[in-house]
Amino acid sequence: MINLDSKCIIVIAAILLTLTFADGCANSKPGNAPGKQGEKPPGEEERVQKPKKMDCAEGLKLWEEILAKYVDEKGLVDYPGIKESKEDAKKLRTYIGCLEAVDPEKLNSRKEKLAFWINCYNAVTINGVLQHYPVDTVKEVKDFWHITVVRVGDKEYSLGTIENSVLRSLAEPRMHWAIVRASKSSAALLNEPYDASKLEEQLAGQEKELLVGRKQVYVDKKRKKLMLSPFFYWYGEDFIKKSGTKLEYVKKYLSEEDLDFIEDYPLSMGYIKPDWSLNKQEK
Repeated sequence: MINLDSKCIIVIAAILLTLTFADGCANSKPGNAPGKQGEKPPGEEERVQKPKKMDCAEGLKLWEEILAKYVDEKGLVDYPGIKESKEDAKKLRTYIGCLEAVDPEKLNSRKEKLAFWINCYNAVTINGVLQHYPVDTVKEVKDFWHITVVRVGDKEYSLGTIENSVLRSLAEPRMHWAIVRASKSSAALLNEPYDASKLEEQLAGQEKELLVGRKQVYVDKKRKKLMLSPFFYWYGEDFIKKSGTKLEYVKKYLSEEDLDFIEDYPLSMGYIKPDWSLNKQEK
């Protein structure tokens, strides 16, 4: 029988303990963690799920909520209200963010394109104002219509590009009464999104509200001038392409008395001075 002294016994025990500990460590590495066969351990890429992108139709509902809550019957905006509500400001940004998932080339009809781009323009404008608020006019922000941008599909668009390269190319001059340029001379902001199914009604209402309701077309008999909204000066060719002349375009909004006066006296064209003050609610 082999006799081991106490020192040998201690050395052997230490060796066995070391081997057991090493084996345990090897089996506890992340790649060998307990779990189902083939399952990736926590922390690896496949286990991280990106948040689902919001469908644009869902995003439009958020824009609808913002319009209903913060735009009054005059089309003026409660900018402080949106800015102070983190939840609603986030809703606005979420709607704008979902536009990146849209391929505008797949919009089926001209009305769908108009409604989509008008909603896009208006939401981005309001959000752009909020980034600089408080301001008394967007003209305080240098190049506002060029620096305020949005990503739609795989392209980036400034407000100026949306207006001049996209919307104006659709040959619908009434879009000028629909896009809000954040000033009191521009279109009133409709307190609902534009919708292809009722776009004709919405555009006709917006045009009448601005030209008649806000007297942006009238005959100044004393000065013998036909006074028009400044938009007829800036974008006159859009209205001429539609009706031949600016007068022909606005005739339906003039009274019989005004039309008779025009027949009797040759009139020159005049333009109403624009009011660039911010389209905010006064409280």
